[in-house]
Amino acid sequence: MKVVFLSSLNGLGGGESNMLALVRELKRGYGVDPTVVIKKGGTLAGLAMGMGLQVVEIPGLSLRRGKMPFWSVGAYRSLKKLMGEIKPEIVHVNDLETLVYAAAARTLGKLPFKIVWVCHGWWWWQPKFWPFTSIYKQADRVLSVSKFVQDKLPENLRKAKGKIGVIHLGIDTNKFSPLVKPDPLVKELSKGGTLIGMIGRFQKLKGHMRLLEALDEPIEGRPYKIFFVGDNTFRRRADDRNIKLLKSAIERNEHWKSCVIWTGFRENIERVISALDIVVCPSDFETFGLVNLEAMASGKAVVSTNVGGPREVITNGENGFLFDPSKNQLKEKLTELVINKALRETFGKKARIAVENNFSIEKQAREVARVYKEVL
Repeated sequence: MKVVFLSSLNGLGGGESNMLALVRELKRGYGVDPTVVIKKGGTLAGLAMGMGLQVVEIPGLSLRRGKMPFWSVGAYRSLKKLMGEIKPEIVHVNDLETLVYAAAARTLGKLPFKIVWVCHGWWWWQPKFWPFTSIYKQADRVLSVSKFVQDKLPENLRKAKGKIGVIHLGIDTNKFSPLVKPDPLVKELSKGGTLIGMIGRFQKLKGHMRLLEALDEPIEGRPYKIFFVGDNTFRRRADDRNIKLLKSAIERNEHWKSCVIWTGFRENIERVISALDIVVCPSDFETFGLVNLEAMASGKAVVSTNVGGPREVITNGENGFLFDPSKNQLKEKLTELVINKALRETFGKKARIAVENNFSIEKQAREVARVYKEVL
């Protein structure tokens, strides 16, 4: 079965890392002959090729949003030509922008492939002019990454029986495991104490400042370090501004200056997680929260926002902590985990079991392969 995987994002965010893991698993176990097609530039292409995947980069494969979205005619022509050459049975789109291109290539090119759209988010802009107003309808199947996202879909899609569904993301439980050797640099930088990490992009909504405010003083004489792991992956100005604001705030606070460590982007993220004691996801919301799964599979205690997808993954007080970002709960949860090592270990063991049973990449691939068969 020939499947083309489309993404307008070319950096390594959570959705993109999951897409590569899914492609590899579908190729390995389900007879899928994949081609990964992404916008030219960024780090994603090199990583995909390093995994032995066929990759095609197309310049301009994105949209400028507005009432009348601006798209690249050159990117459309390149994609239509490529589809005519590959003749895929399925086009698996990873974002709304590439759904526009896939739908146009199929309709104007009179190509017979089916479109499966994996919906990672609900931050919709609503186009005002035809044919963009009906673009959502062009997907033969819409797979939301969480019930939270599905409930945010446009009403006409939510009412389309048999067309929508939820398939949670999965991870490689061999790559993310309690058996992974810790990153020695993290251990060296920490100089002892409890290691608390936040991993991902530096969008304001990710809540870096919320974490700092929750850890604004020592905890009962117990030393700890705060690791900010990641970079401005997609080179967005707003993320750069947030990084500058964070660094400025830290520079003015002696406690934060003594305990915050910036690692930058790290490819061996599984080893970084293995070196940490607690992983925090203090976002305003998460449509899914893949980093929570990575930490849970690694046997780590997780503290996450309760808004969005994390509620479908973490059982509060059983295999991790959930907190309401609108209330002052994060400090309380972190204090308990810093003090109580036994609780951290209990959460980590139960979290690992939960991921193995419900959120493996094998399970996700099995469910996606089933959908492919249903739409053909």
